[in-house]
Amino acid sequence: MVGEIARLFPDSALFGSIVLYLITQHLPYGVFALFLLESSGLYKAINLITDSIADRPSLKQGTPQQTKNCRPGFLAPRLEPDRLFMHEGLISMPMFYMSATIAYLLGATMQFASVLNTMGASWSSRTLVSTIFAICLFVLCYLRNTGCASHLSLIGAALLGAGAGVFFWFVNSRVFGNESMNFAGLPYLTDKAESGGVLYACVPSDLSA
Repeated sequence: MVGEIARLFPDSALFGSIVLYLITQHLPYGVFALFLLESSGLYKAINLITDSIADRPSLKQGTPQQTKNCRPGFLAPRLEPDRLFMHEGLISMPMFYMSATIAYLLGATMQFASVLNTMGASWSSRTLVSTIFAICLFVLCYLRNTGCASHLSLIGAALLGAGAGVFFWFVNSRVFGNESMNFAGLPYLTDKAESGGVLYACVPSDLSA
């Protein structure tokens, strides 16, 4: 089950985020779906460059089950890669999208780190926990794909994906605002002194009371 969930990525993440956005109207889900499409466009652009330099590699041959496991995303009954993300290139596609997604979500988490720290120890620890789980997920994804691509392909995909994730996090957060990264629905903290806002103090109407 876990292996199948990993194999369906990134198609499942895109369709899932679109469904969640339509149901909840939560902006971060919609922007996350846009991020996956942006990453797909960047990956295709990278492939146009790499394919002009070297031949596109074929999937490592093995048993039908092994061949299926090396094809990310939804598959046709005959194991044909008829899916949205159907552009495997020199760099590992699953590793690229996983690294980009991890970097994007960690960026969104770090963006609200000050809010989490202000809300107390039970919330501030979530930044560290998210980082630890992200590292574990990255390692598991790398190990899973070692049988489908070379280490050079995986490392290159990880570096390019991480760069893409950070870049699109920065761009989307500036274009759509902080709320587009607020997956947890956290409150906002503002500094009235810096913004020049008026400070109000509530005192009893009867000071002698």
